[in-house]
Amino acid sequence: MAIQDQTLEEIKNRIDIVELISSYVDLKPAGKNYRGLCPFHDEKTPSFTVSPEKGIFHCFGCGAGGSIFNFIMKVENLSFQDAVIHLSQKAGIELPTLRRNIQNKEYRQKGKIIQLNQVVQKYYYDSLLHSEDPLARTSRQYLFQKRGIKPSSAEQFGLGYSPADGKAIIEYLYQQGFNGNDFIQAGIGNVIKKGELYDRFRGRITFALHDSNGEIVGFAGRTLLENENPKYINSSESPVFSKGNNLYGLFATKSDIRKTKTVILVEGYMDFLSLFENQITNCVASMGTALTAHQATLIRRFAEEVVICYDSDNAGRMATFRGIDILNKKGLSVKIAVLPSPYDPDTYLRKKGREAFLEILEQKKPIFDYQLELLLNEYGSKSLESQIHIIRGLLPSINAMTDSIERSLKIRSLAQYLKIPESLIYNVLKGTRESEKKVKLFKTAQKDAIHGAIKAEKILVKFLLEEPTVRSMICDQVPAEYFSVPEHRRIYQAILSNLSEEFSLSDLINVFSGDESMSSCISALGSMETECYEMNEELIQSLIKTLKRAELRRERSILASELAQQADYESKLLIGKRIEEIDKEIQGLKTCS
Repeated sequence: MAIQDQTLEEIKNRIDIVELISSYVDLKPAGKNYRGLCPFHDEKTPSFTVSPEKGIFHCFGCGAGGSIFNFIMKVENLSFQDAVIHLSQKAGIELPTLRRNIQNKEYRQKGKIIQLNQVVQKYYYDSLLHSEDPLARTSRQYLFQKRGIKPSSAEQFGLGYSPADGKAIIEYLYQQGFNGNDFIQAGIGNVIKKGELYDRFRGRITFALHDSNGEIVGFAGRTLLENENPKYINSSESPVFSKGNNLYGLFATKSDIRKTKTVILVEGYMDFLSLFENQITNCVASMGTALTAHQATLIRRFAEEVVICYDSDNAGRMATFRGIDILNKKGLSVKIAVLPSPYDPDTYLRKKGREAFLEILEQKKPIFDYQLELLLNEYGSKSLESQIHIIRGLLPSINAMTDSIERSLKIRSLAQYLKIPESLIYNVLKGTRESEKKVKLFKTAQKDAIHGAIKAEKILVKFLLEEPTVRSMICDQVPAEYFSVPEHRRIYQAILSNLSEEFSLSDLINVFSGDESMSSCISALGSMETECYEMNEELIQSLIKTLKRAELRRERSILASELAQQADYESKLLIGKRIEEIDKEIQGLKTCS
């Protein structure tokens, strides 16, 4: 389905690109632009740039770039059509024709699942408050009396109860216009062996799971029976829900997290609710699962520091250890709030109170100290083998330290504790770094292997976009095949097709909207600095000659391969003669430069 360029322009004009991207990335002013950590790849030094003047974003690290549409497509995993719909709603622009003609089955399916989830949540909540089912009464007692959850929190976060028969809700959904397949697609319905459809959460307390915008994307259910396993279950994967892609409670706490730039990360739903009800509102829960890279990326959109406060048992400690590495890779500062055994955040708050818990948070430990403590408990420090385990286990933390004084002091402290020379630790570090340096140099060499011709292509395309007066001069002399990079060639062809009209960077973005590789290329060109190049006819002619030389070299390379394989004598002579001509042409272009 075609979308008018005029519509795209209207949406772009209504939405401030900096304001939009700031809801996902912590942006800071950098001259005329804004800069932050890229949400699309792991980095510790900001390489992600937003230009409000040009209406584009570009990451110099991973190459992602484009307009507001490309950003939303990538960050929310939407198709181009869905991104347009999403942003048009945000901009308050009516798209009646677009709505009538939507053929995107996936988009409609997602919308229906979210609608169904809202209906299901209302049903669960009403059942929790009013059902006379014995398990419903037990649920109320468990939540409101034993756990001390306030009714306002139960409503805000979507707590509920799924009746034990597992069938009444299906009848209710039929009355609301849904069918059994919708229930299954949403990850809530379960077909048992006899072919009957049941609610997978039947007889359980339910927790609505929201995305960061507050939409209900799934549910979790906790059993009330001691002998029933598993204790918690979740909605199955659906078009709108993946457990590792969401953080419990983020929709309600993201504002406070952004203000403090710190998030307290807990494991379970009840842990989160206890913190929230005790006015500790810069928190989220990883939903009782091992922290994922996607969840860490989500955290980085709102915070700079993470305080991990998991359960004090062995499983909690191991989950903390794994989480540290994932969060570090995302460029986040990590500290550990250590609870005494046998507490988890919920039980500690209920038994010791808010002030005692805040003291635990105040005493948060740096990664190094926490990891050393864990490794010593796990391996001891007496044997050579245990010392090797400890040094290897701490290497990532030592390498991650940016302060050289802190690093030296930690190494000295570790050497004294293990009764080994500091030089031994430094040697191990040196070996690790040299190996990493070789990999980095190799990758950098690959990245920087850009010929002068490709640079010339970029500068010429940039000039064509920024200065319409030079278009005729360039386009009269340069055939499209001179551009060796396919994206540059497509941009050049688009400019050729619009020579008689005004054609800006914004128009070019609209032409290739929805094409990720083209959008990245355009944003890279738009973000490229050319102030060091004074645009004049002499420079333009020099760039054109560079492109021509490169084209001649490509032709020569093809002919040289043909010559090596050619058996016919006369053909060899003809090819050889052409190669000589090319060599003279290349030499002539060099002399003229």
